[in-house]
Amino acid sequence: KVLIELAACYYKAEQLDSALSTYQKIEKHWGDYYPALVMTCQIMHELEEYKEALECYYTKLPALKKDKFYYKEALESVMRLEWHTFKNYYKAEVAIKNLMDAFPENYEYNMLLMQLYNFTGNYVDAATQEEYIMAGYKGLKLTNSFYEKGAMIVEQFDTAQYHLEVYRNFQPEMNAEVLYKAYIFNYDGSRAFGRILV
Repeated sequence: KVLIELAACYYKAEQLDSALSTYQKIEKHWGDYYPALVMTCQIMHELEEYKEALECYYTKLPALKKDKFYYKEALESVMRLEWHTFKNYYKAEVAIKNLMDAFPENYEYNMLLMQLYNFTGNYVDAATQEEYIMAGYKGLKLTNSFYEKGAMIVEQFDTAQYHLEVYRNFQPEMNAEVLYKAYIFNYDGSRAFGRILV
């Protein structure tokens, strides 16, 4: 218990090397203490030791399956590393599908898969996911935030000059029959060209 408090203090003080070694000590002596299992990987991730962090997450996933909260944390980190850091889109897809299997009620994972398919040019499977999400919207199965926003992001990517985001309106009949809106941003966060309606 003292080590757990010590590790948390090191982490809060941003002494990441000390926090990492303390969490590793906890792992060694306490076995499947789920917070330590995740924190060792997370700290490597924050230290930008991406390869080691990814290996760490994969190693810990079988044990973390016993705890939904930490399993979710680890799988989401795997997905982000595979997709955005290592550009391994197949493994990112596998991670998202594992999240969908573990949390079938969470439509945000379907949205991530749809974005990944659009990003990689797999538009047929992206359209299938979009239809599934729209059915969930009509069945009132999405979280409240999506009903408040009235739209979901279907694709985003970067060019040399701009960041582009494309949104799908859930109720185009309430928005002048506009199905999609695209926003183009400068890298300083300002909007470059306003919005493009489709």
